[in-house]
Amino acid sequence: MPPASLLPTDIANLFAWYKSDALVTNLAGTSPPANGDSIRAWGDSSGNGRHLSTNNPTASGPTWSNATSAAKSQGVFAFASGKQMRVGFSALANTTVLVAWRTETTGGTHAVCDSTNTGNRQMVYVNSGDLFAMYSGAAFLTGGAVAQHTWNVQACIFSGSGNDTIVTNGVQAVNGTAGGDLMDGFNVGSDWNGANNLSLLDNVGEIIIYSRNLDVTTEIVPLTSYLRGRWGTP
Repeated sequence: MPPASLLPTDIANLFAWYKSDALVTNLAGTSPPANGDSIRAWGDSSGNGRHLSTNNPTASGPTWSNATSAAKSQGVFAFASGKQMRVGFSALANTTVLVAWRTETTGGTHAVCDSTNTGNRQMVYVNSGDLFAMYSGAAFLTGGAVAQHTWNVQACIFSGSGNDTIVTNGVQAVNGTAGGDLMDGFNVGSDWNGANNLSLLDNVGEIIIYSRNLDVTTEIVPLTSYLRGRWGTP
């Protein structure tokens, strides 16, 4: 039997880890930020130094909020058009991305994260039909329907070999072909060029990236348990 819950650091090949209650800096350089602050940097809690930042550190970035029940006590990020954050690194193959997030919008494409390069893309998003989805250069693979007004844990395995997988709240939703693109840099809050952005009604709480394909049963399910324990349902 797999463990009921695992921390991200319990699993090998942790590449980057972004928690909304750790290593977050506002425009003035203050950490932790205050409710409603614009953010310029989101640090990497994995210890690997892959810190996210805005394109312009002196301009208004995403908003940090801990004022509502949806935000939880640890605070969350609310992104809007032009407010994405990113970090550059060389192309990475065979990745797994887990995102704890909540959406209040319907009927449009909302990208939680993507690569920074149009030639190599690994996008985690919700499509216009309100279905969990992933894209890696070839096909738009879709999974189950999004649960609105509540926190979801969306995990995407980018294998590049026809075994791309979406796991929603610990349940495997689909396995198929999303393409063979690599993760070439990392962008949060929109797709690679700032389109299909999240809205201020979409909250991002935590993102975990691994540099290999995790096992659904023994690794993703326990990680989902960890994330739902932190975020759960307000």
